[in-house]
Amino acid sequence: NFTSELFHGASFEISEGDSVEAIEALPEVKKVWPVSIVYAPKPEARGEGPDVLKWDPHVLTRVNDVHSIGFDGSDVIVAVVDSGIDYNHPALGGGFGAGFKVEAGWDFVGNEYDVENPSVFYPGPDPKDCLGHGTHVAGIIASGNKDLPGVAPNARLRAYKVFGCMDGVMEDIIGQAMIKAFEDGADIITASLGSDHGFTDNVVAALISKITAQGTFVSAAAGNSGIRGMPD
Repeated sequence: NFTSELFHGASFEISEGDSVEAIEALPEVKKVWPVSIVYAPKPEARGEGPDVLKWDPHVLTRVNDVHSIGFDGSDVIVAVVDSGIDYNHPALGGGFGAGFKVEAGWDFVGNEYDVENPSVFYPGPDPKDCLGHGTHVAGIIASGNKDLPGVAPNARLRAYKVFGCMDGVMEDIIGQAMIKAFEDGADIITASLGSDHGFTDNVVAALISKITAQGTFVSAAAGNSGIRGMPD
């Protein structure tokens, strides 16, 4: 159930023969969406050794100019909705909790979560990454490494883990994470979880619209590929 002032709803499985139209016709129901599976994009590492550092993406994007005038993300809370964060990484603070770069978060699924059996999940307070994608994203945002700093190296991070170690998650869990990140007071919510067919009319898109209407910035990736084109 989505028990929030931001969004009222529920996700459930229907049996063969049940009528979606009958559910849509209920006076309490405003909209019905199917729940789809979302997969985390696979990070790619290209190049070896020092050659990787011969160019600086911050120069190409002019992030270096922003850093030079003193904007470094200080006091900004960024919520990362992804596979969690390896908060023990030295570039990401080397710890978890108050006083660390990764100051809070929540695991919505547990390491053993399998999207093929989504009814089995073990949520808990430790959002440590075992897939890698969320750590990659967190490094781009707020790495504290002096040679490879993040875009906002002094930002405060919160990790909302929606993937287990085997990749894949149902959209309703992403929706829960979005709601919690908003209610926990994030200044920015980022979800680098785009699919290969772009955005559709789904519960995540609806939640993003509601969250941005409340003044919280949401960064949602369009995906790394476009092989399928627009959905039918």
